[in-house]
Amino acid sequence: MAALLAGDSIDVGIVTTNEEAMIGFYNGVLGLPLAGGTTLPDGARIRRISCGRSVLRLYIPPVPVQPKPHEHWSAVAGLRYWAIRIDNLSAVVDDCRREGATIVRDVVEPRPGVSAALIADPDGNVIELMQIGNGKREAE
Repeated sequence: MAALLAGDSIDVGIVTTNEEAMIGFYNGVLGLPLAGGTTLPDGARIRRISCGRSVLRLYIPPVPVQPKPHEHWSAVAGLRYWAIRIDNLSAVVDDCRREGATIVRDVVEPRPGVSAALIADPDGNVIELMQIGNGKREAE
């Protein structure tokens, strides 16, 4: 049986032990609004960050964990990047660069009418920033 979706968004979770830098990046640099948080019975915490109708969940475990190193963001199977569609790509990439974020791939046009860049958050997670057309909301 197909899943009966109860909403039109997705929550993305990132496990981190680098809470302040991650909040600084997603809220401070990208300007995504904080949307509350909760502490779980085991002491882990979740900080929620709004991204349109979707939510980015920063999961802070009660015992710090270390990420496994890898050669390249696409060298390991699994969820390796997520995308945000925005209307001011060049300005946001410039802000990320000015704030010291890693630009994994600068702005390119992967197909006609679409511009995209890959940036990394403080933990090295890759986010694709994508702009369709001239920045006005259009059907993809």
